[in-house]
Amino acid sequence: MEVEIWSVDIGSGELSQLTDRNGPDFSPVLSPDGAKLAYLGFDDKMMGYHNSDVHVMNLSNGSIEVLTADFDRSINDVQWAGSSNRLYVQYDDRGKTNIATLSLSGQLSSVADDVGGAILGRPYTSGGFSVANNGAYAYGAGRADRPADVAVGKGSSDPKRLTSLNEGLLGNRNLAAVEEITWRSSADDLEVQGWLVTPPGFDSSKKYPLLLEIHGGPFAAYGPH
Repeated sequence: MEVEIWSVDIGSGELSQLTDRNGPDFSPVLSPDGAKLAYLGFDDKMMGYHNSDVHVMNLSNGSIEVLTADFDRSINDVQWAGSSNRLYVQYDDRGKTNIATLSLSGQLSSVADDVGGAILGRPYTSGGFSVANNGAYAYGAGRADRPADVAVGKGSSDPKRLTSLNEGLLGNRNLAAVEEITWRSSADDLEVQGWLVTPPGFDSSKKYPLLLEIHGGPFAAYGPH
């Protein structure tokens, strides 16, 4: 799959190609100081799945650094901090959608691990975030027993939820509990992750029928949403 990033001179309309490789480059974001371009992409090795990495291009000389080459997760979104000295990224890990800061040397620091709520019909990992120039960020914070609410944070402080949009409907209801479970595959002994949802009033000493909900994709994940 071949996708490249180009720039357009808004005065002359002249096009300039910025990336050129065997693989897609996408989601470009210009740093606030105008000196760098961050984007996502990967070298297409003709496999079923590739991790998307964060690339940063120095626009003065065209040099490119891959900041997440050693991070074995696919980056879903990238945004600049207002200072232009770091980035915010979003990625999925073990069924949870995370936000982290990413330094220009490739150091990741977790910001939030409860992003969710963009998909209500089925519990796929989902969600999004936004970063202000002053370093504050906002995102949809999901829970197993509630659709997403708006949460905000800044710096190293814990995020704070600003809304409780469904409390009037769900606050007085006894909802199903959700817990992570894992087991070993009988085919190749790899770990398989799942989520066990038990009915209200569940009694572990009793037997219940089991309904399996197996997601498609196959490159996707369900989470505790």
